[in-house]
Amino acid sequence: MAAIACLIHIAVALFLTAIALDWLSPPVPLIFTAVAFIGIGRALLRLSYQALFGQIIPRDQLPRYTTYASSAFQICVVAGPRLGRIHDRLSRPRVDLPTRCLMWRSGFGITFITAVQEKSSGLPNYFLKSFLEGFHYVKKHELILGIMALDMFAVLFGWCSSYSSSLC
Repeated sequence: MAAIACLIHIAVALFLTAIALDWLSPPVPLIFTAVAFIGIGRALLRLSYQALFGQIIPRDQLPRYTTYASSAFQICVVAGPRLGRIHDRLSRPRVDLPTRCLMWRSGFGITFITAVQEKSSGLPNYFLKSFLEGFHYVKKHELILGIMALDMFAVLFGWCSSYSSSLC
């Protein structure tokens, strides 16, 4: 799943490059389409990384490494856009090249991680079956669906308002 999520990120980066080079138009609906696919990729990547993280790190060291991972994520969230703007001002035509290289590297590297998977008897063994069970659970509990929709729109409109002011 992590490798598939990395491939989604790479495909979106190439798609956004094609939009930036005016190979595809109109750009606005295509950019929102890219944002939707990035959301799918990030959701898959986050869940698969969390699952791998719990299987790779020994249990007694898990709190320490969870703190490291959380701190590294927050540093990247804060520093990433600033470094991107600096890089964009220094070399406009090649701004996405380092990002694409890092995405290829992470996608390639994630395929070599081996983790011991523990089988649990109470959970379904098939991905599609468990995936559909999640949908049925959300369908039965309408409050969860409302909260998820509210969160999705808050994130989407928060993203749009924060980036629309920086693009002007």
